[in-house]
Amino acid sequence: FSFQPRAMSNPRLRLLATLPVTIALAAGSAPALELLAMQAQELPAMQEGPADRKVAAVEVVSTWEGLTPSARKAITLQPGDTYDVATMRQTLQNLYALGTIADVRVEAVTGAEGLLLRFVLEPQVHLWDVRFTGDRPWRKGKLRAALSLREGEVLDHEALLQQEVRLQQALADDGYLLAAVSGRIVEGNTPVRGILELHITPGARARLDAVKISGDGGI
Repeated sequence: FSFQPRAMSNPRLRLLATLPVTIALAAGSAPALELLAMQAQELPAMQEGPADRKVAAVEVVSTWEGLTPSARKAITLQPGDTYDVATMRQTLQNLYALGTIADVRVEAVTGAEGLLLRFVLEPQVHLWDVRFTGDRPWRKGKLRAALSLREGEVLDHEALLQQEVRLQQALADDGYLLAAVSGRIVEGNTPVRGILELHITPGARARLDAVKISGDGGI
């Protein structure tokens, strides 16, 4: 999550703070939300006049248009409301509770009639399908069984790395000691449906050449 004051070309609008504040959190982390609330409380107070605490407009944008209707309902701060830290905190919790949002960026500026809030939402990607490319040493079903991520689960960078490691280890256990696996996340028919694409370079399979026993066999 990032809370970023934003400059506007319109001379009537003033920047709320001189430096942006970025807060990284995992879906609604309480300490991070508290820090956001503290920062959000300070920003309107930097301006003069009671109108600056009034919310003049709320905008919601996302790379996936299908996300915006439910997000608008989750945002409790509405035009005409008085800016309130607790309400902002509740809005963030509501947005993450939808389960379809991975990141929220709030851009805040002040205008002649009060605060202008812009919520920029990034959708949460979930696994929809898996593709295997490269030189596949196994059938797709066996490759898929080596992965732990199931359809519908969150597909992010961490999950991608975990699946790369699992498949590479499974190949090594089967004799492909030099196997390399690299992956990427591909957008499905909607931004929240992610396709996990894994490219496999198995290398030569190690084979047992000979067995040699030395020392006292105890016979």
